[in-house]
Amino acid sequence: MDVVQGVIQWDRRGLHAAPSAAAVICAHCGTPTSAPRRERYCCDGCAVAHGLIVDLGLEAFYRMPTRRPAPAAAPAARLAPADYDAPAFLAELTAPAPDGRRRLVLALSDLRCYACVWLCESAARKLAPEATLQVSLDDGSAAFVFDPRATKVAPVIDLLARLGYPAVPLAPGTLPPARDDILRLGVALFCMLNVMSFTAADYLAGPGGLDAPLWHLFRALGLALATLAFFYAARPLLTGAWRAARARRVVIDQPLVLAMLSAYAYSAFDTVRGAGPVYFDSVVSVLALVLVGRYLQRRVYLRVERALGRAFDPAEDLAWIVTPAGPRLAPLRELRAGAAFLVPAGGMVPADAVVTSATGEVSREAMTGEPTPGAVARGDAVAAGFVNGASPLYCTATADAL
Repeated sequence: MDVVQGVIQWDRRGLHAAPSAAAVICAHCGTPTSAPRRERYCCDGCAVAHGLIVDLGLEAFYRMPTRRPAPAAAPAARLAPADYDAPAFLAELTAPAPDGRRRLVLALSDLRCYACVWLCESAARKLAPEATLQVSLDDGSAAFVFDPRATKVAPVIDLLARLGYPAVPLAPGTLPPARDDILRLGVALFCMLNVMSFTAADYLAGPGGLDAPLWHLFRALGLALATLAFFYAARPLLTGAWRAARARRVVIDQPLVLAMLSAYAYSAFDTVRGAGPVYFDSVVSVLALVLVGRYLQRRVYLRVERALGRAFDPAEDLAWIVTPAGPRLAPLRELRAGAAFLVPAGGMVPADAVVTSATGEVSREAMTGEPTPGAVARGDAVAAGFVNGASPLYCTATADAL
């Protein structure tokens, strides 16, 4: 698409000055480029991504009124694509999911809008219809649920990278709050708003201000909603308090549960006998505020975990143990003292060891602060945490990997 020099225009990237008449707009990312008019893309990456999107039949991505990303190069990985489907990788970096499937959490780069989310999910569905990819624009993560017997991880990660969204596996545990937790929070807020409306009517009317049937109805409705909130929404608090009591420990859940239970029981008794004050509004309000606070706390923890996880290298939890049949990718815990192992180029030394290669080079910067890599030879000791240089390095562990 040609534009006129000096014109201010609005497009999917926002308000900006139009480029000169000699410039064209990249057909994929919308970036102005000075490439020849016969070239529709600003770079080879955009050309590949555009062709892939067209081949998958997902051209609707370009009709969405949102900003499109420019493709980014996939991050350097010390694992080959096939290693993502190795049993050791699946055991260490995936978690069980229903129906015997596995759940892999990915950190996606360059997610900018819901069109990106749609593109990633639709492309993954085209490639692996039996698997599920759910992308979160909020924190740039994706949950990939799949059956290892029918679906391979490597093609999906490769597809996302070619679309311009490099994916890095995250350690298990970086999962968002469960749907049940969000539902409990919603129920608590619903009950709080309704119980407070019933209580406000009684407060505003004053003693004897409400007709007796309406007064009893509001109390009964308050009891019903408080019961729902206390025995459903507050179940995590009740469970945590009970488990701590059985273990003879004191936790913050116990005084909260005790206070809410006391107010609920007293109010229920007054409701049944038809006299005396009730405190259902206090019970559900405290419960709702506690659940809101814990939900927000969980979200903050999740962001920190995933921010740290983006610097996480999946290879750091795995080791190449040398066997008679050749190097084998295995969980780090299987690397024991006396075992021979291979450190790939750019990889981290997983355990204290002695070099068995003729020569090599390692960086001690992460451990000692020395910025210059140092040469090593056969028989030299290397410590866990050193980073290998440009050539594979064979070693023998002198201690178990931690």
